[in-house]
Parts: sequence; C-alpha cells; structure tokens
Amino acid sequence: MRARYILIPLLVALAAIPIGYAYVGWSQSGPGIGRYAQDWEPEPVQGYWDPAAFYTAPQTVAGVFEGKQCVTCHEAATPAIVVDWRASRHAQAETPIFCPACHGEDHQRLHLPDPAVCGNCHATQHGEFLDEARYGFPSHVLAMVRAVEAPHFVDKPKAEVQSCVQCHSVATKCDSCHTRHRFSAAEARRPEACITCHSGPPHPDDTTYFASAHGRIYLEEGAGWDW
Repeated sequence: MRARYILIPLLVALAAIPIGYAYVGWSQSGPGIGRYAQDWEPEPVQGYWDPAAFYTAPQTVAGVFEGKQCVTCHEAATPAIVVDWRASRHAQAETPIFCPACHGEDHQRLHLPDPAVCGNCHATQHGEFLDEARYGFPSHVLAMVRAVEAPHFVDKPKAEVQSCVQCHSVATKCDSCHTRHRFSAAEARRPEACITCHSGPPHPDDTTYFASAHGRIYLEEGAGWDW
C-alpha cells in the first residue's frame, strides 16, 4: 500500500517532464545560444534576427560575383530590394557600395551583416551603439542577451518567446530602425520606427508618447519637418 503512494506520484512526475517540454514547444536538440543553449532549437527565421549566430547561406546558386552582377540578377529575382538600394546613400555614393561589401562575393558563403560588419564602415555609430552597454539593461545592445539569458525564454511556449526575439534582435542586426536596403537615417529618426517595438501590452510607449505634448506636436507638424 505504501509503495503505491510513492510509485504513483513518481510516475506522474516522470510523465510531466516530456509533457512539459511538449507544451512549451522547445526542442532539447539545440544548439541555441545563451545560458539555456542546449534547451532550445532556433527557428529558421532566427537566422535573420541573429545572423552572426544562425544564418546559413543558400546553396542554390554557386559562384563568386561582382556587385553589378548581383544587381542585374536581383532586378529580376528581388526587384524591390534593388529599388530600395538604388534610393540609398550606398548606391548614390561617389563610389557606390555594392552588395559584396556587406554580404560577401561567394554566393554559397554569403552572410547577413550584423553590427560588427556595419561597423567596418560606420565606426562612430557602431561605437556609440556598443557604448550603451555601460548603462546596463534596458539598452539596445544588450537586448538579445537579456532575452536568451532569462529563465522564461525556455519556460514559456516557443511561439511566444520567438515573438519577443523579433524585437530583441535590435542588438544583433542594424535594420530594426532603418530598414534594408535603403537604410535611411531619416526613417530611423521618426517615432514610427521606434514604435515597431515600443508598443503593445508589455511596454505601451507608443500610447504614452502620442498622448503627450511632444506626440501631439509631432502629429500636427511632423510631416513638414526636415528629417
């Protein structure tokens, strides 16, 4: 009789472990990053959110290409990207900055640029970005570390925390505020760029801002400002 009282709770506890992992939707196969790297497996989209850690170059095209060749091909394959690039300061510079400068020349070894890659040219901006770390969190540069080091990153359902990483990726790529491939500094200065992440129930900063005197002035006059 006593053995039954011990055995039944033990079996329930053992069954709860795989059921719990199934509920939160995480795979133990890894390899993630952070303190709980072995307890979660990244989704493919995380290659775009944290390219240095997870991006894998497509193997569908082989060869080493010059910038003008990239543009010629992508005018057909991804025309909107080329339109944005042509409108950017990269394309309009005296010496245009073509695709290989950021992505590499070997198509099967392409990489998505992370802040370190952008910092090769934008050293001042990259230095200011890294300097945020001395103030601790919350800060843009520590956002991804804060996400993957938190216990709830593996405790909660995968779909829920993946939506968090979409904004926390501001630490691991530079197109959160000025979107690719135009990379417009004017776009990044506008409040709408900020409220892409600073909105919603966890941090309704957009509601607070647009209800403030500053927000009201922006709504009334912002369209005519020199961004």
